[in-house]
Amino acid sequence: MGVVSNPYKLLFSLGVLFGTLGVLIWWFFNQGWISFYPRQAHFQIMFFAFFWCFVAGFLMTAIPRMTSTHLSNPIEVSLVALLTTSQVILNFFNLTRFSTILYIFQMGLLIVFILKRFLKFRKLPFDGFLFMPAAFLSAFVGLFLFLKLGDEKSLILFSGEGFLLNLIIGLGSKLVPAISRLPNAVMGPGVSFHPNYRRVVIKVLLLNSSFFLEYFGSIFSGNLLRTVVILYIAIVDFGLFKKGTVFSFVGAGLKSAAVFLVFGHLMRTFGLEVVPSSHLIYIGGFSLLTLMIATRVTLAHSEFSLDYELSSKRVVIITVLLCMASVFRWVSGYTFAGPVFWISIILYSLALLIWLDKHSKLIWRGSSQSSH
Repeated sequence: MGVVSNPYKLLFSLGVLFGTLGVLIWWFFNQGWISFYPRQAHFQIMFFAFFWCFVAGFLMTAIPRMTSTHLSNPIEVSLVALLTTSQVILNFFNLTRFSTILYIFQMGLLIVFILKRFLKFRKLPFDGFLFMPAAFLSAFVGLFLFLKLGDEKSLILFSGEGFLLNLIIGLGSKLVPAISRLPNAVMGPGVSFHPNYRRVVIKVLLLNSSFFLEYFGSIFSGNLLRTVVILYIAIVDFGLFKKGTVFSFVGAGLKSAAVFLVFGHLMRTFGLEVVPSSHLIYIGGFSLLTLMIATRVTLAHSEFSLDYELSSKRVVIITVLLCMASVFRWVSGYTFAGPVFWISIILYSLALLIWLDKHSKLIWRGSSQSSH
């Protein structure tokens, strides 16, 4: 199938490009090619373009198949690509307020896409999907507070971290055990499951309460609650300490990402260099988990064997590079210059490009021969 029926083909590729530009903006600033301090522009490129491309690419590919409804159409895919590309352009010109307004349209477009399918399907593929409305609500809360009060913290907290963590926990509760090949973690259409909506609702409320606690000044309580929730999810839902039926390098990457999510939040709970500790979450957690899940998506929709996940040296290299990038970024502290900081940028960019180098073959040509 082509790009229209498999939006991940275009959007994952754009995501890697935007992620690379999102970190290179610091080099452009250092070289004097941009005159403004790009702290907010960097954040918005990474969350509103890089991560967004992977989120939209996954949902627009998976949801039609999960709901047995119609696939994406050219207008939907083109609009998402256009909006995310516009995000990067706006932020490189420091038009960050216009960028946040544009993000509202991105959210609206994806919500319409999802609702059109679920109004026909009228049931949840699995109970973790209850996190999805919480994710979008969190994003809109952050956008409203930012546009109304000019509060950048709310944008990072709700529209960035809140949005992604809700999706990671909700969808990851099904995807991570299956990709890690844990026993009894079968994934696919027609698979029966026994939903526990009460348990999921409690997790949704606890996770999102932590963001409001932090926003209203209870920083320690908010981060502690979030750390406990994520630790529980990592152990119970993701199967952090469970052994797979076979060893998978992609599964090991997912578990490494879970460890960085917990460790980064633990560091923030005790106020240990909040910005550097946050990058343990963003790089070792969000980015690594994103690329590991994207690996499964590209494999599952190509002619390539899923056995690639078991032995690929590239998966190992990508995991190591992102883990090292997050540690170097943490060590660099609050500075956005210096050799340690630039090493983290180089390692991060290399991980993205190595991923794209291999997976572009799967995305665009459906290669059926392994090359490690």
